[in-house]
Amino acid sequence: MIKSMSRFTAGFLTLMAMLTANIFAAPTQFTAQVYVKKNGKMVENLTAQDFQLFENLREQNISKVERETQPLSIVLIPMLGEGQYCDTSFFIIPNSPPSNDMSKVADAFHKYLGEDDEFAMILPDKDATILRGFNVSNDDLMNNFAEFRRISDRSQVTISNETSSTDSMGMMQTSTESYSGVRVNYAENALDKSLGYLQTQAKEGNRQVVFFLRPFYNLSDLAADRETQLKQTIARQGTLFNWIGEDKYITVGTQFKFFHDLNEMTGSEREPCKLLKSNNVTNIQSVVSGMLSRLRTRYTITYTSNNQPSLGNLRQAELRLTKSGNKKAKGQVVISAPQIVFVDQNTIAKRF
Repeated sequence: MIKSMSRFTAGFLTLMAMLTANIFAAPTQFTAQVYVKKNGKMVENLTAQDFQLFENLREQNISKVERETQPLSIVLIPMLGEGQYCDTSFFIIPNSPPSNDMSKVADAFHKYLGEDDEFAMILPDKDATILRGFNVSNDDLMNNFAEFRRISDRSQVTISNETSSTDSMGMMQTSTESYSGVRVNYAENALDKSLGYLQTQAKEGNRQVVFFLRPFYNLSDLAADRETQLKQTIARQGTLFNWIGEDKYITVGTQFKFFHDLNEMTGSEREPCKLLKSNNVTNIQSVVSGMLSRLRTRYTITYTSNNQPSLGNLRQAELRLTKSGNKKAKGQVVISAPQIVFVDQNTIAKRF
């Protein structure tokens, strides 16, 4: 009886071992940029020996580093209503519209978009309206920006009429559903639609980029599980986020943090508000062309995680230069690399 039970137990354990799943991490890739902050010049000719990579504080073995140039698939999310303004007062209320009507920013994009680049514009409104798609000629880009301005002005009037009321002292109140005249959940709608649009419409081989244009007036608080969901999508797609319109007069509140940190989280850049207010065409074009150049040509870094699968798919990442890398860089450089990476975990059955 005891021998029979022992044979049964041994056979059962052998069967379970054969069916046991072995979970391992597939090679992970992400892109990074190294450039001189003062002039935006990219640092070239860095190799795997010039980088140190840490995932969840544990150093990783970099298997390959390649400097690659890819065309861009860009979705621009321009802020509606007061969000398009840039010059703010102490109470974060715009003092005046941008003096250049953003036409010079539009002209700069038009001038420096490449032949294989794609450019779309998605408005952060209730339906996350696609104002222009990838299939529209870039020759129409100036008209698209002009149309955005007209829609933005109409949207501001509509939202203000819908959400404003007067208290007992005759002071204007704003609905909790809006922030400076713009509904706070609109940015989330636009972000969802932008990621979906890039996933389904971007050319294969193009680098996915989202530009926020003056984003402070459409930001909303997200639940923790919603943030995690968006981070997974963003990291898995390898989407980069650039900002145009950082405002030094605004203190970033808790409700802004997720959107505000997207550029650092994905390893990209942020440009100040002065770009939108500037009438210096040369300066605007220099900033836009520099951003696009640094987005196109980046280092692709490949490694296989040595961390345990139990950590989940999303991991914290930190990229540094080694002594040899700093020697090649020869100066004060910025490393733009993702702070989160998506580690794809495959499952196979063990065979004996």
